[in-house]
Formats: sequence, C-alpha cells, structure tokens
Amino acid sequence: NENQYYDPVKDACYYCDDICNHCYGPSSSSCFDCKDPYTFIDTNSRMCRQICPPETSAVVKYQNFKYCQSNKH
Repeated sequence: NENQYYDPVKDACYYCDDICNHCYGPSSSSCFDCKDPYTFIDTNSRMCRQICPPETSAVVKYQNFKYCQSNKH
C-alpha cells in the first residue's frame, strides 16, 4: 500500500501519519511528501509542516516539492 511503510525489524507494514501522502519510516511521520495544508517538509525532522520553523527558509522545487531548509550553513 502506498500510504504505508515497512519496518524490517518488526517485519510489518504500518500506515503513514494522516498528514503524509507517502512515508518511508522508521516512523509514520517520516514523510516523502505532505497533504494540504501541511505543504512543507522539514528537512531536519522529515515531518510535514504548514509553515517553516523560524530557523529555516521555505524552498520550492518542481512546483509541488516544498521543503524547509536550515538557514545555518
């Protein structure tokens, strides 16, 4: 199922959080992409967010891929 991720330790599939379109684990909130209104992926936590945290900047790539990138270099 595309809204699930596989846990190799438990040898089982689990559903992604409701805010994820797709996730990859190791937790249900490790998202590849997000559902509206959670349009940004935080690159540090891989969690979906409505807005980027203060220490990050919003980046949009390929129209649909939006993420929060750290301002620290």
